[in-house]
Amino acid sequence: MKTIKHKTNKWLGKTFLAITATVNTVQAQTQNNIWSLSPNYYDNDNGQPFSLPQGPNAGFDYSGLPATNVHNAMQDANGNLLFFMVDDQVFDKDGYLIDYVYSNNVAVKGTAEIVFVPDPVNCQKYYIVATGRSTYSVGFSNKIPYLATLDLSQTNTYYPSRYGALDYTGSGTASSIASITPGFVVEPTKQGGVFIAASKLRSDNSRLVFISNGYGIYRYKIDWTCNIILDTKLSHAACL
Repeated sequence: MKTIKHKTNKWLGKTFLAITATVNTVQAQTQNNIWSLSPNYYDNDNGQPFSLPQGPNAGFDYSGLPATNVHNAMQDANGNLLFFMVDDQVFDKDGYLIDYVYSNNVAVKGTAEIVFVPDPVNCQKYYIVATGRSTYSVGFSNKIPYLATLDLSQTNTYYPSRYGALDYTGSGTASSIASITPGFVVEPTKQGGVFIAASKLRSDNSRLVFISNGYGIYRYKIDWTCNIILDTKLSHAACL
């Protein structure tokens, strides 16, 4: 049984890496030509690196620090920096803090990657998919995928003259994706075991989000109603 599980996990890893490589290549070519290299970013349109913008309030806005966990950045329709995220903090194009991504006592800093998914119908909205842990110190703790919604048409919570806000949920600015996924396996003895990828816009005006946690690859669908739902479970190690 242990041998089967070991081989299955290897197969899941290889399969998900193939999906991730394909999807990320498509996205880089058609949606996002900015690569986050905190405290810098690389603009693939002109082939140059730039420093991420720093806000006016050091220690609150972005102040040039690298990520301790994960970072990512998004471009606008003209290829310019639109917003970026360093660990659990989301900043606007000028380095002003938009908000923290959290749920209850969990800071959603990501453990492997952060994925931005454009809303299928609203160009001002983006979904942030990342993993959070109850503790990021040395040791083990559950790694759970979370979803946050960024709305760039809303007034900034901290700077009323600026735009960009995270939607608040009953638990903070993010909600657990695992909680809407029947049978989602969370094992604290696995480190960095959650990986995420998203598709380009599909013909039915929806996007797919893939989440792998070493036990299965879960496929979610974000449609024109702006809801994220479990579409199917592609595989599960315990069933093989």
